Parts: sequence; C-alpha cells; structure tokens
Amino acid sequence: MQSNIINDYIKQAEKAANAVDSSLKLKTYELVLTHLLQGGASQVTGSTPKAHGTTTVTPSTEGSGSPLDKISSWLEVSPQLVSEVLDLDGDSAELKIPTSKIPSKVADAQRFLVLIKLAADKIGFGLKTIPARTLVSLCRNYSCADGNFAANIKDYDDFIGSKGARGKMKTYELRLKGVEKARDELKAITGV
Repeated sequence: MQSNIINDYIKQAEKAANAVDSSLKLKTYELVLTHLLQGGASQVTGSTPKAHGTTTVTPSTEGSGSPLDKISSWLEVSPQLVSEVLDLDGDSAELKIPTSKIPSKVADAQRFLVLIKLAADKIGFGLKTIPARTLVSLCRNYSCADGNFAANIKDYDDFIGSKGARGKMKTYELRLKGVEKARDELKAITGV
C-alpha cells in the first residue's frame, strides 16, 4: 500500500479518535485504522468493525445531533425504541424504564439504574460525571434507595468510578467497561 494512503488512513483514525471521549480514544483509533487497512470505506462514518463481522458504533459526545440521535446511533436502534426508555428533552437523561426490566434486588437495581443514567448522560449530553445526590434521587424514584448506596456502587468499580468525598461533593463517572455494559443493558431493555 502506498505511504500516502496509509498516512491518510492514520489521519482519519486520529480524527475519529479525537471525536470521542478520552477513555475511548485509543480503542477508537485502533478500530478505525484496522478497518481502513483491511479495505474499509475511504471516509470514517462513525462505525467501526468488531470481531466476527459485527459492527459497533463509537460513542461521540461532541458534534451535532440531538441526544436522542447520539444514543440511538450508539445503540444501533431506532430513536423510537430509545424514547420508550429514556426521556432526553431536558439537560440530562431521565429514565423511563419499566420496573419489570429492573433487577429485583436493591443493590442490583441501584447498580443497573446508575449505569444506565451515567451512560445516557455521557453519550447523549457529554456529561462525564454525575453528582451522587442525583443518582440517589433516581434510586428513590424507583424505590431502591438505601443506606448502602455508596457501598453497592463501589462494588461495581469495574464499570463505575467515583470522585470526591462523602456527601454533596461526591460524583460518579462511567468507566470504559461501563460504557460497553450499559450498551448491552440498554439493548436488552429495548428488545434488540
């Protein structure tokens, strides 16, 4: 392959990596570059190949598009399906998940709801951290708040990280594995 074509592919991979959250840059760069070197499209379209011919859409928290468009593109589902479980009209995502889709154990329900909220806010609105009080309030709305909230979320630290001290200043953020797990959970909720 000619060096100018390879350089063009490298530039396209860098451009795609710069369009995503910092925790996804390296993976996006590798996926796009691999795709292009294997004879992919001449322009990066936001989709990158995954093993065995499936495709994953790299989440972008920058650029144009409504939060609904961003999340439906990330999930590869119709906006109507996303609208059934998420209200994206405000400044952040509001969950509308039927209680039948939420785990019955309190700790599992807390982890599930926090994971989905963090992912929807990160992908749709570009919010990297969410205050603990917001997430506790979410759990109260689903009748699964208790005094063990912080410990239950800490047990999920492969997916969710925290910053700050106790109380009002504590925030939570989604880790890379959390983005993937949230995507799988949301696809399951929407029936895809």
